[in-house]
Amino acid sequence: MRKLSALLLALSLVLSFCMMLPACAYAEGAEEPAETPAPSARVNPLDKIDLSAEDKRALFREVRDAFAKELSPDALAGMSVDEERSKEDEILRAAAARFGVSVEDATQIYTMASFGYLYDLDPASFSVRHGDLLEAKIVDTSLILKAKIQPSYSNKATIDKNYYNVCDVIRKQGGDAFDEIQYWAVADMADGSEGKVISFTVGSDMIALIASRPFADNLLGDYVSDLWILPSLKK
Repeated sequence: MRKLSALLLALSLVLSFCMMLPACAYAEGAEEPAETPAPSARVNPLDKIDLSAEDKRALFREVRDAFAKELSPDALAGMSVDEERSKEDEILRAAAARFGVSVEDATQIYTMASFGYLYDLDPASFSVRHGDLLEAKIVDTSLILKAKIQPSYSNKATIDKNYYNVCDVIRKQGGDAFDEIQYWAVADMADGSEGKVISFTVGSDMIALIASRPFADNLLGDYVSDLWILPSLKK
């Protein structure tokens, strides 16, 4: 895991540097690009790997689960650095063979997952039915949404807006492709500050049910995990 952690850090630094290049060049007097690509035109470095998006996610899950089992804190306590690296390589080789790709490709799929490249979805394409979407982020096989909502005619109606938002993302915006959706929302407080009003996580089984069968969206709170609601909204 140490080797992969170092690789992830290096990739993060490279991506951050590349994102800074246009601004730096312009500040130094270079010509501003004539046309800025739309967010949906982002380049996915995993596109060159001959696997479907579904298979890339399956490979990622296999490697992730194997690492969690074979390289757990207890297991690592009895391993040398060389033994740990050997186990990493063994897991990646097995996944690569199973999916018919090179070890290098399997490693890239695993390490680039945290940047959202396991999906052909642009985070900027998501929206919410109620309020404003402040942020959308894809990390590994999770979709993370942050929204800002406005108070409704009752506390329950205010809470239910958030359930409608998530169900809409699942049914109409490709949210059913994720293993989980983490959602949280903020609103303007009475004192003028902005504070969190609700947060919860929707698991894979619930996502699949919402996507495939009729479901009363306002009941979602009964089927999520890590549900937190601002105490004043529970009254």
